[in-house]
Amino acid sequence: MAIRRKKSTPPRMKGKMFTKQDEKLPPIVELKNVHRTYEESAVPVKALRGVNLTVDRGEMVAIMGPSGSGKTSLLNIIGLLDNPDEGRVYYAGEDLDELKRRKIPMFRQKEVGMIFQQKNLIPTLTAFENVYMPFRYTRGKRSYKRQQVEEALRLVSMVDRKDHFPKQLSGGEKQRVAVARSLVMSPAVVLADEPTGELDSKTGDQVVKLMEHLNESTGQTFIIVTHNELVAEACHRVVQMKDGQIIETATSKKGAARSAAKAAVKRKQK
Repeated sequence: MAIRRKKSTPPRMKGKMFTKQDEKLPPIVELKNVHRTYEESAVPVKALRGVNLTVDRGEMVAIMGPSGSGKTSLLNIIGLLDNPDEGRVYYAGEDLDELKRRKIPMFRQKEVGMIFQQKNLIPTLTAFENVYMPFRYTRGKRSYKRQQVEEALRLVSMVDRKDHFPKQLSGGEKQRVAVARSLVMSPAVVLADEPTGELDSKTGDQVVKLMEHLNESTGQTFIIVTHNELVAEACHRVVQMKDGQIIETATSKKGAARSAAKAAVKRKQK
C-alpha cells in the first residue's frame, strides 16, 4: 500500500512537498480509539487510553504534557515504531492495519521522517552522507538520490557544510542535518521528539524557526513532542496529554490565522 498521489504531481523535493499539493485528500494522520499497555514490569502501564487524534496536511502540531503522560508512546504509534493494542491508525485515509507486516518498514522509511533529541548522526559520516543514509536500501538512480540530498541540505541552509563531519558542526548545525535527513525522502509527515531538548535557547529558537519556515514554504506536516513553550507557539495546534489521554486541544493564533486564510480561499472558489 502507498499513499495515493495525483499523477500530475511534480517531484516533491523541488521546493514543494506533496503535503501542500494534496489538500483535498483525507487528513494525513488519524488515530481512532488507540490503546497501548506495556506489560514488561510487574504492574502493567497503560500508556495510551483511547486516544483520538486527527492531523491535517500542512499542520504543525505540538504534543505536550508531563513525563509519563503518553507523548512518546503516541509518537511511536504514529511513526509505526510500535503497534496499538486496540484502535486504528490511518495515513491519508488508508488503514495501516491492512498493511502487510513485511511492508511496514518500507512504508515507514518513505512516509515518516524522524527528528530525534540526540540527533543520532553517524560520527564517521559527513553531513551529506548522513542525509543520504535513508537512500541506502532503496532503489533508484544514484544521481537522483544525490540531487534529493542536495535539495534537502539546501532547504536547511547546510549545503556549504555538507562535507563536514558531526564533530566539526555546532549543535544547531547537527540538528539542521538531522532535519534534512528527515526530509530527504519527502515523507508524508515529520515527527520530532524534543528537537530542542539538548540545545541552548538561542540555537533551539533557530531550529524552531527553521521548522516553521519549512512548514510555511513547503507545506511539510510536523508533529512535535515538546516541553518548550516557544515550540508550541510556533505550531498551529497544541495537544495536551495526561495519563495516556488527550485532555485538551487548543488552536494557536497562528492556527486560527491559517484556518481563516483557508476559509477565505474556499469562499473565493465558490
